Amino acid sequence: MSLVERFDVAAQLPEIYFNFHGRIAWRFEPFRSGAESLRRGFETGLSHWNSDMGLHCAVQVIKNLILCGANLKSLLKEIDYYVHLSEKYKSGLTKNFMLNFRETASMLIDNGHATSIEAKANTENKLIREAVFHHSVIRCFWLGQTERCQYFSEKCMSLTAQGGNSTACVAKFYCGKMEGTFHVQ
Repeated sequence: MSLVERFDVAAQLPEIYFNFHGRIAWRFEPFRSGAESLRRGFETGLSHWNSDMGLHCAVQVIKNLILCGANLKSLLKEIDYYVHLSEKYKSGLTKNFMLNFRETASMLIDNGHATSIEAKANTENKLIREAVFHHSVIRCFWLGQTERCQYFSEKCMSLTAQGGNSTACVAKFYCGKMEGTFHVQ
């Protein structure tokens, strides 16, 4: 990231922010600071006519904000904004991810009674299916549905077994299967 400050790479900033803050930095930096950096990637992407990468940064913004415990009602408004932009820029993948995030926030606020919408994510894509299980783990954990949380975390981990990505790590965390990661002395 220090090289970004030394060289003029403004057009590549969305990719740099996405790859560093979306894929690497979440492991050792606070989620909130990662979300702020990813917002810069989103804004830079749109201003440099790279809406696809900007919207990918937006997905990571929402992921980080959910994981850091941001205000869910404010988050719904931000998600709705990103859904609108993903429709405008015809990014179906981003829209499906955002609809997943929206359903999670809605369920955690009021079990979806007053905050839900009719639009649901299309789960034909493997990445979206993985995200559905991932969000099911989070919802069940926070709603106190222990057995369902366990079930969805196993499904999620079986889909992500090859990659070892953040989805699997989060599922393991909620399921209580983080091995050797946290040591209290």
